[in-house]
Amino acid sequence: MNVVLLFPGQSSRYPGMLQKLATGCPAVVLPLFQQASDVLHRNVTDYDTAGAIASNEYVQVSVFLANHAYWQLLRHEGVDGDFSAGLSLGEYNHLVHIGALEFDAALKLVVARAAAYDRGPFGVMAAVFPVEEDAVADAVSQARVHGICEVVNFNSPTQHVLGGDRPAIDEAIRILEHEQAATCVVIDQRLPMHCSLFAPVAALFSPALAAAPFKTPGRPYLPNVLGRFADDVQPDRIRALLADHVYRPVLFRQSIDVLFDRAVDGVYIEAGPRSVIHNLLGKKWHSFRRYKTDADTNLAAAVAEIAKELRRAA
Repeated sequence: MNVVLLFPGQSSRYPGMLQKLATGCPAVVLPLFQQASDVLHRNVTDYDTAGAIASNEYVQVSVFLANHAYWQLLRHEGVDGDFSAGLSLGEYNHLVHIGALEFDAALKLVVARAAAYDRGPFGVMAAVFPVEEDAVADAVSQARVHGICEVVNFNSPTQHVLGGDRPAIDEAIRILEHEQAATCVVIDQRLPMHCSLFAPVAALFSPALAAAPFKTPGRPYLPNVLGRFADDVQPDRIRALLADHVYRPVLFRQSIDVLFDRAVDGVYIEAGPRSVIHNLLGKKWHSFRRYKTDADTNLAAAVAEIAKELRRAA
């Protein structure tokens, strides 16, 4: 049995998630949050309010911290991943898990990433589902007469995210709703992440990547922009892939397909808030044994139950 940890992206954020972790599992979480506060020179609970969602820095840092905290809760119960992967922002948690970055360095890099994103060009992102890739590609092709319109996330066989100029995205939404009866939800009104519009942001972010103390990881690296395990995983290779990650699409569906082939008898655990990835995996895709770490009540008991079930299955 192989355990696969999956770290979600910033759309998993919700107000109060850090406080829920701190209150529900103080022995594990409070020292971690104190460490993060020392690195950032501010109390990380500042990132946890409803109003903080307007700041991209607050969103990215809070999700990165929550993901890391859920992973540490699993480790506290004796569970760790043989493999891991991250969805968008979650790739930075993946890098910590595989040993390519220390926690403190990754946290600083996430702050720099968010600052660069906040200086990026305007655009929008919209999730579309349930609709197959070919139909999405056809709508995107038609909508491009109105501006840049791209598939920026391939999340599952029937869930995709579009990014680009507002008029073009609006047209793609109109086509998909009318012709495919798709559900279309605008998930970012400001930042066209993983879209070619965001290429200038990679240049803004590159100095921080160059300064970050990357190491050759001890576990396999599965970058979003490749959708397969990377070879020749040296620090400069990681930096180049993360620069591309800013403005190239997230190949998460392809990454999961690769993990399904590599992680024999895999058990998939979403280490992070909410259950976005957990729900993606349940869309008649592969036959997954899957768990989520977030829970409405008693987080510690929920994580302990995951560990108990895995020990029984071992």
